[in-house]
Amino acid sequence: TGPYSARSQYSTFCCPESEALARIMVEAGALGVGQSSWGPAVYGFAGSRALAERVAEAVTSKASSLGIEIQYLYVSRPRNRGYALKYI
Repeated sequence: TGPYSARSQYSTFCCPESEALARIMVEAGALGVGQSSWGPAVYGFAGSRALAERVAEAVTSKASSLGIEIQYLYVSRPRNRGYALKYI
């Protein structure tokens, strides 16, 4: 959805910092990247836990050299099931 949102946010990503983090993840081997709605949260996909941890390490080490402060960084597994709504 980045190109669609670019018309309103003036770029595929919300800000240069988010774009830089996405680029770092791709260069480190992430299989795909994106941002939450209008950002600034950036996420990536990896085919294994080991790759995800390498991508996270690259983000951590390179972001600080670019002057980008990371508040939270998570490596987690996908949920792999849909949402369930329970009526009570």
